[in-house]
Amino acid sequence: MDYSLLLPFVGFVTGFIDSIAGGGGLISLPIISEILGAGALAIGTNKILGFSGAFVSFFVYW
Repeated sequence: MDYSLLLPFVGFVTGFIDSIAGGGGLISLPIISEILGAGALAIGTNKILGFSGAFVSFFVYW
């Protein structure tokens, strides 16, 4: 399956939900697991996305 159109949409939705209420990883992890395969690589990638989103949100809201 071609994920080139799905990834930007999922990234926007995940970032929006995560910056307001938290829990965006619950949306992004299944998509990342579908692309990278289930396991530590998908979870680590999701943690990097969550950290970078929280870091940017901290400075924007500050």
